[in-house]
Amino acid sequence: MNPSTATLHRVLRIDASLQTSENSSSRQLAEYLLAQLAPQHIEQIDLAQINPQPIDGEFLAAMMTDTPHSNSHLALANRWIEQVQQADALVISVPMYNFGMPAQLKTFFDYILRAGVTFRYTENGPQGLLRDKPVYLILASGGDYRQGEAAKLNYLDGHLKTLLNFIGLTDLHFIHAAGLAMGEPEQIMIQAQHSIDALVA
Repeated sequence: MNPSTATLHRVLRIDASLQTSENSSSRQLAEYLLAQLAPQHIEQIDLAQINPQPIDGEFLAAMMTDTPHSNSHLALANRWIEQVQQADALVISVPMYNFGMPAQLKTFFDYILRAGVTFRYTENGPQGLLRDKPVYLILASGGDYRQGEAAKLNYLDGHLKTLLNFIGLTDLHFIHAAGLAMGEPEQIMIQAQHSIDALVA
């Protein structure tokens, strides 16, 4: 097993799919990956089920005055930050919607990117404050936007990398199931599973 996966006691699974496992390629591949990683403990954040509310003025006011008890969404954000901090690895499964991430996942990042907690500004620019750890990103898309002209429409991969790097997470592993609506989805899923096997071997 890859040395980076040999000591995974606690894995945080963040699922951004809005479909059930039967209909979600990203969910299925996340379950396959977790079976290979075999961590001692898995915590799960199902964003479709939780459906977090976008941040608003009330959220920001509670955050700036450090009064999470006055805002249930801020209390949820604090819990998510703690889960990310404590995890030995993250598994994030994401379907591409309209060339980017689902709104629920964007809200998740809005909740956990917090100045002074997960990042800080210094005289040399922003600095991530999280302990680095493996982050496995499982990305499913109907089209294939990885190369050529189509890559100009892919706002997902780069956005995820920017957000994660910003808080100090740089050990990123992208697993693509691309072109699922273009024919041979079973073969695409098999190829993605092979990518997972090579990653954790």
